[in-house]
Amino acid sequence: MQDDPAAVRSLIDRLRASGGSFAGGAVAHARAEGLVRPDDTLAPESLRVWASFDSHYPWPFSSRRSPQAIAGPNGELLCATMDEVLKRVCVESVREELEGDDEALAYVRELATTFASEMPGYGVYLEPSESPDRILWLSPEGQATVLWYEDDTFDRRKPFSAWLDGLFE
Repeated sequence: MQDDPAAVRSLIDRLRASGGSFAGGAVAHARAEGLVRPDDTLAPESLRVWASFDSHYPWPFSSRRSPQAIAGPNGELLCATMDEVLKRVCVESVREELEGDDEALAYVRELATTFASEMPGYGVYLEPSESPDRILWLSPEGQATVLWYEDDTFDRRKPFSAWLDGLFE
């Protein structure tokens, strides 16, 4: 399943037509159409379309606005390399729990390295205090995919557009 910018446009139209509180609080990013990754390549189209409606991600559990901004004022996505994001998700988030267990720490470091080799590009750790962990993966091919990480695996994946649509059903 591919990420679908037309589905994001349709969702935005529905949100505006409903007159609900989400649409009323949404503020477009001033540079939405030209949002770029840190390497100056264009952000995935579906993400740029969403940013033309709201400069923040939606909350992953309900149809409300997250405090997490999509991009800075200069139009650069607020993201990191997947290597950095995966270290944060797989290692740093459990470091205290694994304190003193060198074998387990080595395992999660290796896991993060393996995942990073399988998922190059950039990522955003969506709502880091919530579980299961969600990462927005921005692949080098220009796709935006939401990944769910739990129990040392990514057991669910959805294109960004499908994830958005599911939040507002």
